[in-house]
Amino acid sequence: MGLELEINPIRHWLPQINNPLIIAGPCSLETEEQAMATAKLIAKDHRVFVYRGGVWKPRTRPGSFEGVGSIGLKWLQMVREETGMPVGTEVANAQHTEEALKAGLDVLWIGARSTASPFVVQEIADVVKGTDAVVMVKNPVNPDVQLWLGAFERLSQAGIKNMVAIHRGFTPFRETEYRNYPNWKTVIELRRLMPNLPIICDPSHIGGKREYLFDISQKAFDMGMDGLMIESHIDPSCALSDKEQQLTPADLAKLLNRLVIRNVTTDNKLFENQLELLRNRIDALDREQLIEAARGHDAIINLAWTFKNDGFMGDNLNTDNVQMTHNVYEAAVLAGVPRVIMASSLHADRFTRRRGQHEPLRPFDLPLPDSPYGASKVLMESLGRYYADSKNLSVVCIRFGGVTPDNIPHSKLMSERQVWLSHRDCSELVRVCLEAQSVPYNFTVVYGVSANEGLLHDLSNPFGWHPLDGTTLRIS
Repeated sequence: MGLELEINPIRHWLPQINNPLIIAGPCSLETEEQAMATAKLIAKDHRVFVYRGGVWKPRTRPGSFEGVGSIGLKWLQMVREETGMPVGTEVANAQHTEEALKAGLDVLWIGARSTASPFVVQEIADVVKGTDAVVMVKNPVNPDVQLWLGAFERLSQAGIKNMVAIHRGFTPFRETEYRNYPNWKTVIELRRLMPNLPIICDPSHIGGKREYLFDISQKAFDMGMDGLMIESHIDPSCALSDKEQQLTPADLAKLLNRLVIRNVTTDNKLFENQLELLRNRIDALDREQLIEAARGHDAIINLAWTFKNDGFMGDNLNTDNVQMTHNVYEAAVLAGVPRVIMASSLHADRFTRRRGQHEPLRPFDLPLPDSPYGASKVLMESLGRYYADSKNLSVVCIRFGGVTPDNIPHSKLMSERQVWLSHRDCSELVRVCLEAQSVPYNFTVVYGVSANEGLLHDLSNPFGWHPLDGTTLRIS
């Protein structure tokens, strides 16, 4: 059940906006010169609507640069006067909020550490009560969507209607590729619960490094987010905080030029279906989630997956399936998992014999896929061979036949009966692949088909598996 709060669209408080909300500026304001020089360059790009600048910086440990303090508010006022851009900063307590409102800042946002404390959020809500302030809320440091929702409820109770969520990632429990774990599913859940709440992404804090910013930003737009908050500095190499994640204004423009913006809105009739699709895609494609799930295990069995009501589409190249497979192999390597059992398909090699062919289909013949879907399975096998050779990963690809819910072939067509795989034979095949002490050359392909009459496939394998079940070609 969704949460019904009165929330204004972005256009209500930013009427000049004509594309996604882009907020950019330095992680920290350092000097008046740095603040103004960065702002003048950013202001030339009319896709950027709000200039951001950190004044008070909550640092994890003391001794780091903690911001210039209140003097930075004057610099933000100067930026607005000089460029005409709305300006904003992060507030971490009631005093910060009072000073920012007094300075007439256009946008305030509550940082991740502050969002995690209902007491701090309530203090800030008490200060902005009765104003028309624009208040954005970053996700809490842990993926607690209820805590995030609670912040918006407190602001709403204070009469605030101009609210935006900022997704900046979550504190990882182990070293990861990104600075903060994206956990996109939490954002999808927030969108489901509050479909009228604008959500923007902070790729700078998720990625932690410049090279990750484009991919994260594009993923955010692919998921229908409403904009970005990106850190930009006149000279990132000299920045006093987070220098590795900041872009020059010129590089910011290049990144924005590359992005493809999707038109996904809550008014779309397919909105709920799109959310369901996104949930499934995130489950399959989130590499960080896979790595965390794989740690401490001896093997990954990647069998099969499908989107709800998606069905098999043989005429389509299943790119998500290929990307998921790549992520599974990569997660196994990074998590130290020695073996992967990968679900391939008979579609990787003709499914049945070609006309005039009499010899059985052998697993190491050059594959000839029967469809674009089959070609995606060939690519998944090739990825496995690459990881086996270059990463010393043990990979078994099983070209599965047809498995039906009640051990009875779903079709009476002869070809379907020839490629049937019983549940018993399927589970036994996976078991022997798991328990084998080694895989020849770290990679092998095995056909997963029962001992059916008119068998088309060579079932020889290095694991000693022999099917116990089979069908006849007699159709009753």
